Amino acid sequence: MRESEIHEFILTQLFELYAESVPSGLCPSQEFNEAVGPVLPRVLSYLHNLELGKEELAEIAYEYYATYDQRIPLHEKTENWQTLGGSLRAGDA
Repeated sequence: MRESEIHEFILTQLFELYAESVPSGLCPSQEFNEAVGPVLPRVLSYLHNLELGKEELAEIAYEYYATYDQRIPLHEKTENWQTLGGSLRAGDA
């Protein structure tokens, strides 16, 4: 599992909370699904209980991406991570 998969998941969930559409074709790996299975309900509950407006969520998503894009080594970034970043930079999400 690549490091960016954790952050991809969080960004995808944030997109679903505020964006009209989420970039298509973003599927976590089987390894990721197995690793997060035990904590997934708790993480989803936390994210879906955020009481922020769409604009605030969009700002948080962009800042989250910008922060982790600098920290994650290039070889740990998946194609999905690049897709999410492109959508954020283009204002599509």
